[in-house]
Amino acid sequence: MPGFKNMLRKLLPVVRHITFSLAIIAFCFCPSRMEVRALGKTVSPVTVSPGRSAEGWVCDVVPELERTRGQIPLSFLLGWIAVESGGDLKQVTKFNERGYFQLNPEESTELGLQHVRLSSDAQYSIDAGPQVVLLYEQKAKMAGFVDTNTDLFWRMVKFYHSMGTGAVTRFLADVKAHGKFINSWTDVEAYAAAEQNRLIKKLHHDPVKWTENVDKVFRKAQHFQSLASGTCGT
Repeated sequence: MPGFKNMLRKLLPVVRHITFSLAIIAFCFCPSRMEVRALGKTVSPVTVSPGRSAEGWVCDVVPELERTRGQIPLSFLLGWIAVESGGDLKQVTKFNERGYFQLNPEESTELGLQHVRLSSDAQYSIDAGPQVVLLYEQKAKMAGFVDTNTDLFWRMVKFYHSMGTGAVTRFLADVKAHGKFINSWTDVEAYAAAEQNRLIKKLHHDPVKWTENVDKVFRKAQHFQSLASGTCGT
């Protein structure tokens, strides 16, 4: 029938247009591997196995940390990982900090580690954690913080790591020069807050920023220790 054939000819371009549009929509909404870039870090989306939370890394690292941590509190190591890398082995910052504990190239060199391997070999990266902690333990002990059974000792270890050895050394010298004493972490925080503006100029670091960073590590430490006890059987 000529009339029917003519109608089909008119409809054919419309059908083609609709088909092409649907193909474009399907392509645009097809999931792809994406990266989130923030604060100089490249973080791949977290893939969570069915029935497992995004914090599942805790149970992955705990057995190896228990093997290598010695006298370092497990909670301290978990808090360190949580703040530094969020449990993302492959995270690399714009400063080339790598692995679970986010070691920088200078720390790797000092410890004789293969820096690039820290973000690709989970076992190697976990083993590096206690080593870098011991590095800053030595610095804290040399400054007179020797009682490893105190909260102050471990907070000073992280303070050395966070603000840097040189800045903490100048901070403590300033405390002493002003006739003050450090007997607790509260003393550190109080002095940092009271002298913040002056110390920023002297240290080229904000001591309050870094005391807050230490506090964050210890808050995370409590959370992840509880998580490990509840889900990892520690």
